[in-house]
Formats: sequence, C-alpha cells, structure tokens
Amino acid sequence: MVPPEGASVEAEVTIEEIRQVLSTMPDGFFGANLFDHREASAASRVICNRSPFRYYGPNCTNEADLFEAECSRYFGSRYAHTTNSGTGALMAALHALGVGPGDEVIVPGYLWIADCNAVLLRGAIPVMGEIDTTLNLDPADLRRKINRRTKCIIAIHMAGAPADMDAIGRVAGDYGIPTLEDFSQCVGGAVAGRMVGTIGSIGIASLQLNKMITCGEGGLVICNDEAYHARVVSRTDLGNSRVGDAVDGSADVNLTVGEGRRFNEISAAIMRVQLERLPGMLTRLREIKRYIKSQLRNLGNVTFRRIVDEDGDTGSTIAVMFDSPAERVRFQDASSSLFQRGELQTVGLVDAGCHIYYNCETIVRKVPALPGGFPWSLPENSNSTNYSYDKGLLPVTDSLIERTISFSIPPDITEVQVDAWVAGFTAVCQELDAA
Repeated sequence: MVPPEGASVEAEVTIEEIRQVLSTMPDGFFGANLFDHREASAASRVICNRSPFRYYGPNCTNEADLFEAECSRYFGSRYAHTTNSGTGALMAALHALGVGPGDEVIVPGYLWIADCNAVLLRGAIPVMGEIDTTLNLDPADLRRKINRRTKCIIAIHMAGAPADMDAIGRVAGDYGIPTLEDFSQCVGGAVAGRMVGTIGSIGIASLQLNKMITCGEGGLVICNDEAYHARVVSRTDLGNSRVGDAVDGSADVNLTVGEGRRFNEISAAIMRVQLERLPGMLTRLREIKRYIKSQLRNLGNVTFRRIVDEDGDTGSTIAVMFDSPAERVRFQDASSSLFQRGELQTVGLVDAGCHIYYNCETIVRKVPALPGGFPWSLPENSNSTNYSYDKGLLPVTDSLIERTISFSIPPDITEVQVDAWVAGFTAVCQELDAA
C-alpha cells in the first residue's frame, strides 16, 4: 500500500531508475483501465440473449432500466435516464430546461466543446464565464455575466474536483436561473455529502472512454424533477412518452421532436459493472492523491488548485499551479529534459485543446450549427455579433490555464510507480532550484 500521509519516499534513486519505472506506467484512463472478464461477461449476457435494444428483443434483460435504477440509488436522485452520448445528455437536459433561440447560457472558459455545441444546437448562445482557482466556474464572475437573456448556467466539474456549488447555487437562486451540472469528469464527486449532479436543477455525465466510468460512449441524465425527467425521456426517444415498449402521443404534454438518442443494452450491461467498481476506485484514487500531495507540499514552487471539499474530490487529477506562465514553462522544459519520452505524464492546461474556450472553433468562428447561419443569424440572437470568444476575453482564466499543469492518476498505478512519480516530480523541482 501507499505509505501513510506524512511518510517520506525511501532511498534515493537515479533518474534512470525512475525513468524505467515510469515507462511501465498505465495510461491515464480510469474505469477503462479496470476492464476485465466481468465487463466481458456482462456484454456476453446481452449478446447471448440476442437483445441489444433496450425496450424489447427475443429475451430482453432490461440492462438499461436496471442501470438507471442503480444510478438513482447511487447518486441519490429520484430519476436517471441514459443516452447514447454525453452530448445527447446535454441536448436532452437543455431541452428539459426550455433553452432555445434568444437565450444565453453561461459556461466556464475551461470546459469541453460539447457544452458549447449543445447550446448552439438548441438555438441559444454560449456566454463565457471566468474560472477561479478551483479551475471551475467563478461565482463572482457568474453574477456579473447574468442578464435578462440568461436562461441557464452550466457548472462543469472539471478534472475530478467539484465546482463551488454552494456559491454558484446562491447566485443562481438570486436570479431564479436553473443550473445544469456537467459532472462527466467528476462522477462520484461530492460537496458536503451531496453528490455532484444532484445539487443543481439537473445533471449530466458522459460515459465516454476518458471518463471515470465508461462503456466507450454514452450519457446519463439525473434529476429530481418529474417534469424534467419526462421531457428528457421523450426527447431522447421518438418524441412521445413511453410505457414499456409502447408509445402514445395522443394526449402527451411532453410531445416533442425525438432525437433517437437511446442507450443500448450491451453498453448498459457494461456500465452496471463499472458502477460497481466506482466506490473502490474512488477510495484508491483519493488515497493516492493524498499521499502525493503530502510528499510535494514542501516543494518551494508547488501550489495546488483549491478543492472545495477534500472528501468530495474524486482524486483523479493532481493540478499544480505556478506563480507565472514562465515558471510553468521552466518546469515543463526541465521535465522534458529529464524525461524525454514524457514518462512523467504531466501536461500543461494550455495544451488542453478544446477544453479551452479560445480553442473551440465552433464558437470562435461562429460556425453555423444548421444551414442559414443558425443560431447566430436568428433574429432572436441579433446581439450575437457582439460576442467574441478570442483569447483575452477571460484574462483570469487565461492566466490560470497558462500557469497550471496536471497529472491524471491511473487507478491501476502501483505503489512503486506512485513513488517513482513523486521522485521524478521532485527531481524536476530540484533541477529548477539548482539552475
């Protein structure tokens, strides 16, 4: 096991020895790294029953229904509904909240491009909000960005740690604006004992390969509001309410244009195993992260991101902030010199691609979501020409992005590899001190 908090890394080792250990490090995935015969058996169960469609088949085992019920119990939500992707979950949740043309949706500048794309596909316009040292939406800037067009706030729990949902909730409550939580990167996270995804009005998660638990692709919507749930179910199916395998739109208050975003039984069967793995994985990741932070805490230039609730942090990611972009560059240069094959697996947030607002070409270039310039050209969005998404729009976010590096902790990392990573990181810091 990893030594207890406060213990020191034993015995000095050479850089070459550290490199050799780190070269065996697993990739920085999470649930996918734990796949074994249990996921294979679950998938086979569906295949052998020849019933991959969730609502019926020769011998349907109702895996999606079971997974949704298990999610409701785990997250403590009244309702859970699965979709074919995280984007599908976003689209359904925005539909449930009534987001459409003429609306603005506030999104943090450190995000994932799908959050913006879903807003555009609903005919609304994304408005960028600053992040703070949690690397999540800054409640103070959120208040400044709200206006009469604001329909919804998307709070994204980035890189494994929850946003400050109490402060965000107070702002949202003051204006009567619903909050959509995207907890794709923070499945299992919590704030003061409340699971993320259940604190706002509605929550969504992606089940794609990079996420905490995964079946390769998929999405989840959770909420406590019966009306929201009913709208999500109709929108992700044929557009009608469904009872079992029957649909009836004759007197359906939730009748809509269905998007056909149904989950499949093979993925649902795999996800049932992944959900069972989640508590153990979180315990392991939190233990490792506590140990790593205890070892790095006394290094001169190391400052960690602010964690709203240490017990609710998933432990999946270490984020280190430097005093300036130049210091971050110096660290990365020294790391590249000592670990020329990238064995340390630290990355600068500045290289995070479409996780950064000014790298999202769909908004920067105002790419039409549909022919005719939709939604930018809609009369309801006549003020859209005033929006810019170029770098510099969010100076605080830009600075934090340029000063921060991160390391994704694989759940199957060994104790030897953990100590090698700590030794490698320490060696880079010592190299900087000696320069």
